Amino acid sequence: MSYFRAVAEREQAFARAIMARERVRIAAGDVAQTYRAYPVPVLAGTAIAGVVLAQFRVGRALAMAGAHVIGGPVSGLLKKLMSRL
Repeated sequence: MSYFRAVAEREQAFARAIMARERVRIAAGDVAQTYRAYPVPVLAGTAIAGVVLAQFRVGRALAMAGAHVIGGPVSGLLKKLMSRL
């Protein structure tokens, strides 16, 4: 592989990563708006998702990262729930 081709592929990968980061940021904003509008169903959904993720061993870090994006009481609730499992 030539140097210039490698640099071009790196730049393309970097552009894809930036686009993916922006999509995640938009999705996190949508979740935060939903949480502000409907806090109880979102808390319940987050707890259920945390239990399911724990059962599939996807990882506590992933669930906690999602909770930190939403922020507030979701983080504390999920932390308590994950410590019991």
